[in-house]
Amino acid sequence: MRTHDRIAGEPKDLRAVCREAMSLLQKDMQLSPGELENEIDDAQRALVRLRDQLIERTRHGDRSDWRPALVHVNTAISLVVAVEFPAAGVHAEYLKRARETLQRAENALPA
Repeated sequence: MRTHDRIAGEPKDLRAVCREAMSLLQKDMQLSPGELENEIDDAQRALVRLRDQLIERTRHGDRSDWRPALVHVNTAISLVVAVEFPAAGVHAEYLKRARETLQRAENALPA
């Protein structure tokens, strides 16, 4: 089973989904640029699923305080896309910043 298959659906615990995405980013930080090109997609899909679930919760009025986490997740997605399509080579620093931003997203999730 691919990693992103475990993240699909409507999780009860968004913190677990966030941690899973952080774990994928941490793993990707250890890869060579050639390996990273093949593996970064799983992290990106995990982030997009997390973002979509946060958007759904925000839209349905579940809690208005989902928005701060959503902002952090969107930032992490932008950083991962920058890794995939860099102006000059693969930037591992973007992965590190994406993971740190995702940690802020997890911290911003309501209790």
